[in-house]
Amino acid sequence: MKIYDSNNTLVRTISQSNLPAGENTISWDGKNEVGEYVIDTAYHVGIKAIDNQGNHSLTRYAHVILFY
Repeated sequence: MKIYDSNNTLVRTISQSNLPAGENTISWDGKNEVGEYVIDTAYHVGIKAIDNQGNHSLTRYAHVILFY
């Protein structure tokens, strides 16, 4: 999962491996790559799945609004 700000700057990358096939949940704690909380505003999130053979899904994007 890659999180971008409104300027399309990468804020954080979160990876999880060995998840079972099907529906899964990935959480973001609102922090950037160096562990600092980001400002509360709109972000977009891109999620891509990769299987055991290295096949990639299309990246799916969602618009999220972060507030504390």
